[in-house]
Amino acid sequence: MERLITELAVGNFSARGDLSGSGDQIDAIVAGLNMLAEDLASGEASRRRAEQLNELNVRLDAGRARMEAVLHQLPAVVWTVGRHDEITELYGSGVARFTAHPEPNVLQELLGNGPEGEALVRGHRAAAKGETQRLDVERGEHVWSVSVEPLPGGGCVGVAVDVTETRAEAARREHAQKLESLGVLAGGIAHDFNNLLVGILGNASVLVGAPELKVETRRTLQQIETAAKRASELTRQLLAYSGKGRFLIRSHDLSAVVSEMLDLLRMSVAKTARLSTHFDGDLLPVEADVTQLRQVVMNLITNASDAVEGMSDGRIEIRTGTVGLSDHELVADETLDELPGGDYVYVAIRDNGRGMTPAQQRRMFEPFFSTKAPGRGLGMAAVLGIVRGHSGALLVDSAPDAGTEVRVLLPVADAPLHDPDASFPNQIGSASDRVLVVDDEELVRDVARRVLESAGYTVHTAVDGVEAMEVWSRRPDRYRLVILDMTMPRMGGAETYEAMAAEQPDVLVLLTSGYNEQDATNRFAGSGPAAFLPKPWTADELLGQVAELLRPEDD
Repeated sequence: MERLITELAVGNFSARGDLSGSGDQIDAIVAGLNMLAEDLASGEASRRRAEQLNELNVRLDAGRARMEAVLHQLPAVVWTVGRHDEITELYGSGVARFTAHPEPNVLQELLGNGPEGEALVRGHRAAAKGETQRLDVERGEHVWSVSVEPLPGGGCVGVAVDVTETRAEAARREHAQKLESLGVLAGGIAHDFNNLLVGILGNASVLVGAPELKVETRRTLQQIETAAKRASELTRQLLAYSGKGRFLIRSHDLSAVVSEMLDLLRMSVAKTARLSTHFDGDLLPVEADVTQLRQVVMNLITNASDAVEGMSDGRIEIRTGTVGLSDHELVADETLDELPGGDYVYVAIRDNGRGMTPAQQRRMFEPFFSTKAPGRGLGMAAVLGIVRGHSGALLVDSAPDAGTEVRVLLPVADAPLHDPDASFPNQIGSASDRVLVVDDEELVRDVARRVLESAGYTVHTAVDGVEAMEVWSRRPDRYRLVILDMTMPRMGGAETYEAMAAEQPDVLVLLTSGYNEQDATNRFAGSGPAAFLPKPWTADELLGQVAELLRPEDD
């Protein structure tokens, strides 16, 4: 018994006394002490269980706090709804954008009134019955994808994700794919049409120079020639829209190009509008087709003039300059070509007209789209194609009643400025100057042969690269020049050139194509062809280019 008392005194509540028959009185005391020990042990266990439960509650509270903190940072909205449409939990960083109510307590306050709110409430009721619901809703400028799932035991949980940027990016990609598809179609049509125009333009230009023609006949041929040149401009616009419209690539001063157009631009703007200019006189050169650049500027000026028409204080400003842009800043580029950051030369045209809504701005590069009257042409679609074809960028800044600014950015060129006064020599060929014309279009071959023979050259023709190599391989040194089409069946221009260069490395080739110069010449390894002649060409252009290539070195 003494031992039991001692153990109990030190807190050993598991100790028990021995009832060994020491006497009824003593046995009763020991039994009482044993009962006391059991009571004390039970209390200690309860205390320990209470401490464990308290520790678990603390950990659960901490975990819940962490979970709520994470949920509040989610780029979404998460809520739970009880049996009576009460909001039991509400989390997410997008709550303020999703609901106009500062502290919604019931479902209607969270989802709002109107058709979309009522549709969401019905979706929650259906979810509470076990049916999963998914739908999209618009809240201001944001689009939300909402999913509602039933909860075990009743009620439901809703999740709303802001998909505005995701949907916008998908729309941009779809728009880019649509433009690319239309561009491929436009480019193919323009290429085939250019081959036909070679026959029309080439034959007309040959006949116009005939001395025996009557005046009326000459005038008719000149009209045919003029119509064919206008048609060639149309194919240039089609190729510009397709992004394949660069023909005569030279290094140019963008300020000089635009300033040379000022008289024409002033005549193009609305009479009530004031045109101001700010040109950077120290620009680095850009590599571009100057005709295409002028078309871009003219289209933008025409749009700006339309925007300020009828305004008493209409203003249009043209600026040129150089700007350094990061990859992030170029994300807004309308060409969607993921251009690298760096220095760009730009021309910007700003007006203070009516501006555009976001919906109008998304459609501004669609063919024939206009914010005023029905569309009159390719317009901004051609601008987009030209800029894309020059590896440039388009940045648009516009808002309703705040005017519009369009900036065309072009990469800086390494080449020196082009001398516009340079011209082809006027040289007549001789019969000893043999030329091989390779083109799959009979009309093109025939016109080229007639033009060259009329100037004194000896001409042979081939329908494609296979036939050209058969003719060429017999006497590679026989031909001073090969006029080679780029796109042909069986064996195209690039393969034909490589085969000829393998036999005669210094072979002189004039490449011709209905596509642009860079796309054509990029397919060639090494130095490539000596020159490029875009289709459709006139007799004078063909003869001038041939004379330039065959001119003696000492001239």
